[in-house]
Amino acid sequence: MFSGSSGIVRPSSRLDYESMADKFYILNISATDNGHPQFTSYTVLNITVTDFNDNQPKFSQNSYNLGVSEDATVDTYFDQIIATDEDAGENAKVMNGLLKCFAEILRKLFVYISALSTIKTTDSFMKRSLFFP
Repeated sequence: MFSGSSGIVRPSSRLDYESMADKFYILNISATDNGHPQFTSYTVLNITVTDFNDNQPKFSQNSYNLGVSEDATVDTYFDQIIATDEDAGENAKVMNGLLKCFAEILRKLFVYISALSTIKTTDSFMKRSLFFP
């Protein structure tokens, strides 16, 4: 929405980047004086709608139940945890908090590959060299 008297430009409704087909707008604006002769000037206003981090990440499942046999070998793959975010660009990159929450225990037990959210056993898991406070 453009107010001709104040020159203020504002959206006429809520913008939602993810649902918008067009994320770029071009407005042709003119200004006309009341003089005699009357003069008019023109300009172009380019508006780019950018993403705001307004969506939270979602896991593909509500809960995960993992089990691994005690005779599993090193690098045994046993699950993949998937989380996605509907935002765009940097706002859509999901960092799983698994290691943040249980860093020491998980590092001793598993190799956690963040980009794929893949969990595998490590040598420590196989050797049972764990320390629980």
